[in-house]
Amino acid sequence: MLTSSDSIGSESPLSARPASLVQLPLKIIALIVSYIDTAADLARVCSTCRVLNYMAVPLLYETLVLSTGEESPHNQKLPTGGRGSAFATGLNSLVRGNLGPMVHSLTLRGVWKEDTIQRHSNDFVMDRLTILNIAVRAALDKTTRLQEFSWELDIRMLDTVYLGLANLKISALHLRFPSTRGTQPVTVVPVMPHLVALSVTNIDPSLNQDDISTLLCSRKLQDLRMQWSPRMVDSKKPCVRLHDYFKRSTGSSRLRIKKLAFQNLHTETTDDLYRAIDQERIEEVTILNSSSCTFSMIFHNPSANSRHPSPIAKPGFKVMRHDKISRAHCDFLGSMMGLEQIYFVNHDARYYIERPSASPPAIFRRGSVDHDMDTIRVLPNGTSHPSPTFADDPKTQSYLKDNYFTTILSNHGQWLTHLLLSATWHLSTSMIARLVHTCPNLVQLGYATETSSFDTMTLLIPFLRNLVAIRLLVPIYPPNSNSGPPKPVKANTHGLLVPLRSRPLCEVVELDESVHIEKIGLTLGDNEAWGHLKLIGLGWKSYELGEIYAEPLIGSRPPSLPGTPTAQPRVTRRTSTPSGKPLQSTLGKRTRELRSTSNSSLNEHSNGGHPAVHNMDKEMEDAPQETERFVWRRRVRPVGWDVLKHWSIWAMDGSEM
Repeated sequence: MLTSSDSIGSESPLSARPASLVQLPLKIIALIVSYIDTAADLARVCSTCRVLNYMAVPLLYETLVLSTGEESPHNQKLPTGGRGSAFATGLNSLVRGNLGPMVHSLTLRGVWKEDTIQRHSNDFVMDRLTILNIAVRAALDKTTRLQEFSWELDIRMLDTVYLGLANLKISALHLRFPSTRGTQPVTVVPVMPHLVALSVTNIDPSLNQDDISTLLCSRKLQDLRMQWSPRMVDSKKPCVRLHDYFKRSTGSSRLRIKKLAFQNLHTETTDDLYRAIDQERIEEVTILNSSSCTFSMIFHNPSANSRHPSPIAKPGFKVMRHDKISRAHCDFLGSMMGLEQIYFVNHDARYYIERPSASPPAIFRRGSVDHDMDTIRVLPNGTSHPSPTFADDPKTQSYLKDNYFTTILSNHGQWLTHLLLSATWHLSTSMIARLVHTCPNLVQLGYATETSSFDTMTLLIPFLRNLVAIRLLVPIYPPNSNSGPPKPVKANTHGLLVPLRSRPLCEVVELDESVHIEKIGLTLGDNEAWGHLKLIGLGWKSYELGEIYAEPLIGSRPPSLPGTPTAQPRVTRRTSTPSGKPLQSTLGKRTRELRSTSNSSLNEHSNGGHPAVHNMDKEMEDAPQETERFVWRRRVRPVGWDVLKHWSIWAMDGSEM
C-alpha cells in the first residue's frame, strides 16, 4: 500500500534524514483533504508539501468559476490580482496547462463589454464575441472530464461552444440568454445525449431566437428548469409560444423528466405541455410568477374540455411549489391526490435571515395583492396594482382560503410530510385541530395563525410525533381586508407587561434573542412531548433545539421570563430513591419515569404542566429527607441560512427555481 510520511527534527547529528512520523496511507490523507470545502484553504494546503499538493490540486480545480467585469477592482490605484485579466488567465491555464482533466464543473459569469450598435449596423459579427467563443471552445477541448457547464455571461453563446459541449459527457447545463438584441445568426442547439439537468434562464423570444427544442430531446433528461424574462409578464400579453420549445418532444420522444420548473411563463392555454411531458414519471413541479393554469396544462388535456369528477392519484407526483392563490390552482389541487410536499412561496426567506440587523420588512406588516387573471398574489416589493372586484371582497378571499384548506386536508392530508402554507391564511384554533387530526405524518410545517397567543404551537406539536421542524409565519394582512395587524401590547395598571405567550407574533419576533432562548428552552423542555422537535422558526428568526437537561433551582422560586412575572416552569423533585409509582401526565395518555442519568443523554419525562397535588404529596412522603428541586430545560441556539438551507420549509420559500 502506498503511504506518505512527514518528518520533523532529527534523532542524531549523524542522521542525514530526519525521523519520520507515523506513516499514513494515501487513502486516509485523501479522505481528510476531501473535507476541506473552501478554495482558499485548499490553496494553502497545496503549498505545504508535495504529497498534500498532489492530493489537494485535483480538489482545488474540480469546480472552477471564472468571472469577468467591465473594470477590474483596484486597491490604492493598483489592480487587485495583477494587471492581467483573471478571466483570460484562467482560460489560458486550461488551454496551455495540464489542469483541464481535473475540472468537473466550469462556470463562466460576469459582464462582457458589448460592441456599439454602430459597429453592428452592417450585420457584421465583431471579433470580440467570436474570439471569446473560440477561446472557450479551446478550453472545453482540454476539459475531457467536464460534467457541469454554466454560461452566465451577458452575451450569446455561438454554435462553436455548443458543438464543443456536444462532444463531452455533459450531465448538467445552465444557459443564460442575454438581455440585449444582437445580430448573430440563429443557432440550432445540438442534442447532448448525456444531459440529465438543464436550466435555461432569461428567455426572451424577441431578443434571442436560438432553437433549444433539440436540446430538450435528450433521452436522459430528468430535471428541466426554464425561466423567461420578467418582461414577458410585464407586457400583459401571452407572447410565449410553447410549441417553439416542445415541438420535437411528442409521440415517442416525450420528456421523461422528474423535476419541472417554470418561472415568468405567460402563455395561452394549449396542449403542448400535455403532449410533450410524460405525466407518469414527473415527481416535482415548481411554477413561480406564471399563469395559474400551468399545472392543468401539464396534467390535464385542455382540448378535452372536461373536468374530472373524482380526484386522480399520480403515483409519481409528490412535490408541488407555487406562489399564487387562485381558483384555477385550487381546482387543480382538488383534481389530484397523494401529494407529499406542498409549498406556498411567501417571500425570499434567505434575504431577511441573512440580514438580522435590518428592520422588519413591510411584507410582514401590510401585504399587497397582485391580480393576474383570477390570481391573488402577495408581492415582495409591497406595491399594489389596480384590481378587479373579485379579490376586493374579503368574503371571496376567505372562501378561497377555506376551499384551499379543505382541499389540501381531504385530498392530500394523510400523505403530507412537508407543508408550507401562505402567510395570508391565518389559521384559527379549530383549523389547527383539523390539521393535526388529518395530517399525522407531517415532518416539517410552516403556517400563520390568527390568534395572538404563542400557545398555538404547543397545541399541535405533542400530537405530531414525526414533526422535527416548525415555522411560525408572521401573518400578512392584505390592504383590502377588514382585519389588520394587532395593536401593540401596553403595560397594565400595575406597570407589568402582558405575558409573553399572550403577545402577537409580530411583537414576539422583535424581542431579543435571549428572551426567545429562555422561553423556548422552558416551554419545550418536555422530552416525551417535544423531544422529537429539532428546529423552530419565529418569523425571520430561527433556533436549533439541542438536548434536554435538568437545571437545579436556586432559591424558593423558579426564575421567570421578562414580561412574564406569573410564569411558572414545571418543577420536579428529584430524590435518591425513585418513587414506586410514576407521576401521571396531564394529557392522560402518557406516563413518566424518572431515571438516573449516567451520561449526556437525558431522561424521558411527561408533558408540561404542574403535577397533581396528591401525587406530589405521595412522592414527598416516600422520598427521603434530602431532596433537590430542578426544572427541565432545552438547549437552544440561533441559526442562520447555512443551517436553514437544508430544511425544505425555508429553502423552498424563495423566488429562485
